[in-house]
Amino acid sequence: MYGNHKLTLDSYESGVDEIEQHFNTQIIDYKEGIDLPQQTNHIHALTFWTHHEFYKLKFKERNWGFWLNCNHRDCERIRIFRNSVDFVIRNVNTRYDIWKDLISTQYQTKEKYSDNLEFWEAQDRNWKSFASFAKECIVRIGGNTIIYMNDFAFQDIEAELWQGGRFEEAIENLKKKSEEIEIKELIRDKKNTFEKMENWFIERIIQEDIH
Repeated sequence: MYGNHKLTLDSYESGVDEIEQHFNTQIIDYKEGIDLPQQTNHIHALTFWTHHEFYKLKFKERNWGFWLNCNHRDCERIRIFRNSVDFVIRNVNTRYDIWKDLISTQYQTKEKYSDNLEFWEAQDRNWKSFASFAKECIVRIGGNTIIYMNDFAFQDIEAELWQGGRFEEAIENLKKKSEEIEIKELIRDKKNTFEKMENWFIERIIQEDIH
């Protein structure tokens, strides 16, 4: 899941200041070790930690952004690049097309999930928690759009974003590979329409999406 943002990120130091201001929290330097904070589902209780010396060097030498570990229950890490932000999910199996079955609730009717339906219902709840958190983060840093992609399906485009590529340019490059699909179409779909690896989806965030 990638989102856009309006952070300036002129330098590593100014980027740290921007992020801390937007999230009203300090980014802890774990070079000397850290007592891991308690996990939370609430953005106001969020804690970030990173290795400042290492990532400052990577920011200058390789145009890496900010790799921030966090204590959200369903999000392991947030990676903020020059023009995009990436969220690393935990507690949810998103491999291959499984995430599409979760979003569209197709897992409720597909036979391959029937033997362990309670587990997938819990995965569904975790996904909703993660997605809501990611949207709130994106809005906080000035963004309004999400791209959903299969793991490893668009590695070239992901590599461009990691190197600071423009978010809207990534969307245009995705359009050259396959049709843009609104995520709402996937949510409504019940007929296995979107099972190809080259599918990608876009979502424009509205305030009602933020819980």
